[in-house]
Amino acid sequence: MEKKISYVLFVTFFIISALVMIEAQGNLCRDGLGTCEDCDQKCKTKYGPSGQGNCDRSVGVALCTCFYPCSPPSPPSTAHLQQWNYSMH
Repeated sequence: MEKKISYVLFVTFFIISALVMIEAQGNLCRDGLGTCEDCDQKCKTKYGPSGQGNCDRSVGVALCTCFYPCSPPSPPSTAHLQQWNYSMH
């Protein structure tokens, strides 16, 4: 029982550490990738080398979650401003 508690605490600490490290890098997105088999590799294959797969066993079923940098949002369209500018001439 004591080993199980130690293991759960270690996994929880690892996941929290990984999340803090990833969040420090900026906007984060996440994607559930199913079972934990080759979790980190599945994540890197889908989202590139900056993706980090983490296996969460706290819910009873081991599930892989991929954390990756979100692409920056697109700048707002200025088409309406250009149209307004043309109508002024």
